[in-house]
Amino acid sequence: QHRPTPPAILEKQNAKLFFLAQLTLCRRKTISPLLFHQEQRRLDASKHPKRNSHGDVVTVSTQSGKAVPLAEVEPMNYERLHARTPISEVSKFRAIIERVAECDDKRTMIVAEHVDPLELLRLYLMDAFPGRPIFRFHGKISSRGKQLAAFKAGPPDGILLATRGSCGVAINIECTTVDKLGIRHAVFQMNLDTADSHAKQTQCEGRIQRPIAQGWPDDANRVRIWNSATARASLFGSFTLDDWYKDAQAIKSSRCADLLRDVDADNLIEIETTTTKADDCPSMDGVLKNLVEKMQIYSNTS
Repeated sequence: QHRPTPPAILEKQNAKLFFLAQLTLCRRKTISPLLFHQEQRRLDASKHPKRNSHGDVVTVSTQSGKAVPLAEVEPMNYERLHARTPISEVSKFRAIIERVAECDDKRTMIVAEHVDPLELLRLYLMDAFPGRPIFRFHGKISSRGKQLAAFKAGPPDGILLATRGSCGVAINIECTTVDKLGIRHAVFQMNLDTADSHAKQTQCEGRIQRPIAQGWPDDANRVRIWNSATARASLFGSFTLDDWYKDAQAIKSSRCADLLRDVDADNLIEIETTTTKADDCPSMDGVLKNLVEKMQIYSNTS
């Protein structure tokens, strides 16, 4: 029998959940501004209260200190957004579709940090490739195991949409296809955005790199190359948020390396601090300094 969570612990859990939700929303707005340039409305809390993993209603405190239930966010209307946004205005989707068109004789896997960009991309893929099967592997699909099995057993031009969080340990996408020249290929992986960390990206790429199941070491026609491409936004040579994410990942990797081996501290400082303008903000960490300098954002920290 489930015992109710003590109020003190419940308040702490709710605060943590609310903070993580806001942090996730900020990340999503940065990665996919098309989807999150406007605030999503919340439903009626009395009819659609948000619940945590234990089934308890999540509450937030008002200015008077009263705890009130937090409502679920209104589901995103992908069809409406798709209908009012032509593909010509979504450069990343357009680039992804062009690469998928080149892979008509091999399976393709498209990965992203969050579900919503993938669900919207699916509608554009259906427009561009009405005859190609599209499979989904993420948290919003209850039958994602069956979807993955169908992708691996299905036609060689299948497309799989997956989040990096779903592509964890024990998820093997070892299926291969043989092209018109008789060359054996692993699944071609495309990244819609930049991963939160290098380790997370490496883990995701490892899902398609299964050498033993792909002919190693004895099969003469074994898979020899594993391809993973990333779509990044460009703005006439100007610095973009995609570039910042890439730099942030490099800074995080440098810090991790510093914990495991001796590293010249000056090298790390060069990465984090490139101008005196960033040095004027001592309260900022390296990743934020990088964004301030590259985007030429100036703020008063006094």
